[in-house]
Amino acid sequence: MFRFIKIFFFIISPLGIFVFGLQIYQSLNSNSFISTEYTMAAYGFFAGSILWLFLGRFLQFFHVLEHELTHLLFGILFFRKPKAISASDQGGRTELYGGNFIITLAPYFFPTLSFLMLIFFPFLDEKFYNYFFIALGCFTGYHFISNFQEFKFSQPDIREAGIIFSPIFCLFGSIVTLGFILGFLDDGFKGGGDFFVKGFNQSTNTVVYLYEQARALSGKLQWLMK
Repeated sequence: MFRFIKIFFFIISPLGIFVFGLQIYQSLNSNSFISTEYTMAAYGFFAGSILWLFLGRFLQFFHVLEHELTHLLFGILFFRKPKAISASDQGGRTELYGGNFIITLAPYFFPTLSFLMLIFFPFLDEKFYNYFFIALGCFTGYHFISNFQEFKFSQPDIREAGIIFSPIFCLFGSIVTLGFILGFLDDGFKGGGDFFVKGFNQSTNTVVYLYEQARALSGKLQWLMK
């Protein structure tokens, strides 16, 4: 079944990159981008990125552990029983009883620490909100800059999922997860959900438009060939 799901994502990912990416661009150019939530998260994002560039070599075990735990988390979400997990400064490995391309590529598009923080937000006192948004931005910045450095076609995960499919799917997944976080900054969990809904609706409208244009073009070609 996952073979067909993979083919499906291979087909729709380029469209998703365009549509959801356009949504992110529009949100960054809206008035909400100057809000306190966006500003604090932006400070954190740049701080997390810069800190990782300078200190990342001292935190390799932390990064490898987070990478492997993301494999494990998605394995559990797909009801794959864990077999073994290991992590060290030199690398790590997660073994599950079964797997799929989403589990394999999850660490490259899913900012685990950022989404774990979102779980605790409803229980947070308002006086800590600014610190929360800074930390959220910091973990998100760490995720994107570390994965930009780590993503290589020689990576076993990338080779396993496919060196053509992997970058397309991971870029699509990264845009979607980043968009959810930006939506959250704009209007909480409702904003994150709205990002998905708007992206889905725009994708559907785009597919319908392209289908209608292709059908019209086909009709014209048939008329010319008569």
